[in-house]
Amino acid sequence: MTERRKHLEFLRKTARDAIWAGDYERALSLYEDGLALARSWKDRDLEDLFTCNRATTLLEMDRQDFDLSALKEILLRSPASPNGVLAAYASAHAHEVRGETSRATFYAQTALQKSRDLGLEEWTAASMNLLANLVVGKGSRGKAPSSATTWVTATSRWTASRSGFPTSRRR
Repeated sequence: MTERRKHLEFLRKTARDAIWAGDYERALSLYEDGLALARSWKDRDLEDLFTCNRATTLLEMDRQDFDLSALKEILLRSPASPNGVLAAYASAHAHEVRGETSRATFYAQTALQKSRDLGLEEWTAASMNLLANLVVGKGSRGKAPSSATTWVTATSRWTASRSGFPTSRRR
């Protein structure tokens, strides 16, 4: 791992620690610093990761002052990567916050499928959680889709890790 990548990983770890401590302003500042460095070093992969982390942090702060189209570009550019999963999940969360349930459901289903394809269990569980929230929030009647009903099974095996934003906070 290069020194540059080590430095950016340190910023991400420090930002995650700040999030777990409830210091979203510090996390946001660290993600913005990392994003600026990744851009200046022309590291597209880490730029995409910091873009997704920044957007997710803003959403957790009840802010929407980010470019949603940038997340969608990441998803299109990196559909079979963890960044693609994170971009789909963050897009779903953004549409959920905006009250755009059908779009949120589409992106949550996309995140679910991509996380399953990549074997990313925590993101599979998080996507199922988001889908279940969307089903419940929509007030749908009748049987919940299989993705929502299997969420309970998946989350019982899933243990929270400090690798990102596996679930959204409810206020």
